[in-house]
Amino acid sequence: MALPEENGAMLLSEFDGFCTGLLVCPETIPPSEWLKQVWGPDGPPAFDTMEHMQAVLDLIMVHYNRVAAMLIPPAYFGPVIDEVPATGEVMWEFWMEGFMTAMTLRPESWKKATSSGDDDVLTAMVGVMSLSRFARERNEYSKAAQAARDDGAVDLIIDSVLELNRFAKGLPPDALFEGMPWENDQSLNSLSR
Repeated sequence: MALPEENGAMLLSEFDGFCTGLLVCPETIPPSEWLKQVWGPDGPPAFDTMEHMQAVLDLIMVHYNRVAAMLIPPAYFGPVIDEVPATGEVMWEFWMEGFMTAMTLRPESWKKATSSGDDDVLTAMVGVMSLSRFARERNEYSKAAQAARDDGAVDLIIDSVLELNRFAKGLPPDALFEGMPWENDQSLNSLSR
């Protein structure tokens, strides 16, 4: 059910970052607008049949809804990040590229986050921007700096996304973690006594 490579469509990790960026944006972006980004610069592929087109759209929306479900409090967010099988190197840059593409769809909306006065949100924005910049300028850094950034990139992505999600949904700082399953688990509570 793959799209043709020559279409320039997003990779899964990139699409996951893109969906996340759409969902934590302070403003709702309709699929009619963002699907153009998913297809790539050549637009939607020529589908063999209407059924094939519908199957691809269904897969896109299933993944979008999967990410949306992970962002419902209490949030259990985990990005789809590619890894080099031979080395185990985490390739978070594709995810970040997708996230940044989503941000470009509503730049004015993101200014609300940077000017909100919420230090946690500002820290999240700085984290996202620093990862994006590092990804673009990666080759200008030493191997040691690259390895250090790679080690913390996924955690920084998760922390930043959770804060931006909280802000976009207008929730107080601890809202995304209230009602975690272990809080009501009596067997776990008895262990701490």
